[in-house]
Amino acid sequence: MLNISLTKFLGINDLLPDAKNLTIKYTVMMIIHTFIFLLTQTFIILYVIDKMGFVEAAFLSSILLFSQAILDYPLGVLSDTIGQKWVLSSSHICFSIGFILIVFANTIIEFIIIYILFGLGFALFSGAFETYLDNNYRATVKDLDPDRKIYGFFISRVQAIMQLTSVIAFIIGGILSTSIGRQSSFLLQAFLGLIFSVVIILVLNDYFKPKIHDLAEPNQKKSIKNFLSKSKAGITFLFSSKNKFFFLTGLILYQSIWMIWALLILFVIYFGYTGTDLLAGIFRSTVFLLGIPTFIIVGNISKKITGKNWIYRLHFLHPLLFFGGFALLLFLIPLNDTLNVIGIILVILIFIITGIFSQLTLVLRQRIIIDLIPEEIRNSVYSLIPTIVGILSLPIMPFVGNLVVTYNISTGILFLALFEIAAAIAFYLSFKFT
Repeated sequence: MLNISLTKFLGINDLLPDAKNLTIKYTVMMIIHTFIFLLTQTFIILYVIDKMGFVEAAFLSSILLFSQAILDYPLGVLSDTIGQKWVLSSSHICFSIGFILIVFANTIIEFIIIYILFGLGFALFSGAFETYLDNNYRATVKDLDPDRKIYGFFISRVQAIMQLTSVIAFIIGGILSTSIGRQSSFLLQAFLGLIFSVVIILVLNDYFKPKIHDLAEPNQKKSIKNFLSKSKAGITFLFSSKNKFFFLTGLILYQSIWMIWALLILFVIYFGYTGTDLLAGIFRSTVFLLGIPTFIIVGNISKKITGKNWIYRLHFLHPLLFFGGFALLLFLIPLNDTLNVIGIILVILIFIITGIFSQLTLVLRQRIIIDLIPEEIRNSVYSLIPTIVGILSLPIMPFVGNLVVTYNISTGILFLALFEIAAAIAFYLSFKFT
C-alpha cells in the first residue's frame, strides 16, 4: 500500500517496473542522505563563527571551496570510470571524519584540515547521485517519456519529500544541539554517515551495464587511458557548441550565488532573527515546511511550459524579488541575534513568494540537462560545473564577507543579485543559439 501511494505521488505509474524501482530507490536513498547531511547544518557555521570569528569562517569556507574546486572534476571523472556508489560511499566517510575532528578542533590550522576534508567530501558527492539517477532513468524508461515531463514531475515531487525530510532533520538537529550540545550532535552525525556509507555500497547498483572500468584490473594502462580520455571529453563538451556553453555558464553563475548564500549568509539570518539554535532550527524548518506545497504546484505547472521560453524569464524575475526583498528587509529590520517575530514572518513570506520561481527553473533545467549530457561523461560534466563554481566563488566569498563586515549584509546580498541577472542573460543566449 505504501509503495502504491508513493508511486502515485511521484507520478511514475506509467513507467516500466525497472524505472519504477529505480525512482523509488533513489527517493529513499535521498531521504536518508538528506536527513544525515542536514542534521547539524543549521548551526555548524555558527559553531565555527563562535570559535574563530566571522572573517575566519569566511576564509575557511574559501578553503572548502578551493579543496572542492581542485578535486571535484577529477573525482567526477573517477565516478564515470568506476561507478557512482564507490565515490558516494567515500564522500560520507570523509564527512564523518570531518565531523569527528571538528569536536576537538581549537586552532585555525585544525579547522583548515577539517574544511579540506569537507571539500573532499563535497567533491566526491558532487553530481554522483544525479548521475546515477539520470543514466539509469534514460536506460530504463525507454520511449515512455520523450519530453521528460514524467521526469520533471518526479523531480518536483522528490524535492517536496526532501523539504519534509529537511524539516525533520532541522527540528531533530535543533533539539539535539540544545539537549546534548553541538559537539555531541556532530559525533552522532558522523556515526550515521559511516553506517550509510556501507548501505550505499550494498544498495546502489545500476540497472544497465555502464561503460566503466575497474582501476584495479590487470589492464591498468587501459583504465588510466580511459580516465584521461574522459577528463578531456568533459572539458571539451563545455565548448562543443554555443548552446551548451551558454547554458552551462548560466548554471555555473546561478550555482555560485547559492553556494555563497548557503555558506555565508543564510544561517546568519536564521540565527539573527531567533537567537538560539533550537529556534533557528524551528524557523528554518517552518520555511521548508511551508515551501512543500510550492514543489507540488510546480510539478503540475512544469508539464504545461517549456524551458526554452521560461528559464531565462524566471531568472530575471527571481533576483529582483528574492535578493531585493531580503536586502530591503535586513536594511529595515537589522539582525540582532534575538527573537524578532516580524522579521521571521517577512522572511517566510519572501521564501514562499519567490520559491515558485526558483523551483520551477530547477525542474525545467533538469528536463534539459538529462538529455544534454552523454552518459559516458555525465558525472564529469556534473562535477566540472561545481569545479568552476568553486574557482569563481573562491575570491568572491571573502569579498562578500568583507562587504558584510565593512558595510552591511544587505550590500552583500545585492551583490549576489547581479550574478543571477548575469545567469539569466546566459540562459537567454543559450536558447537563442539552439
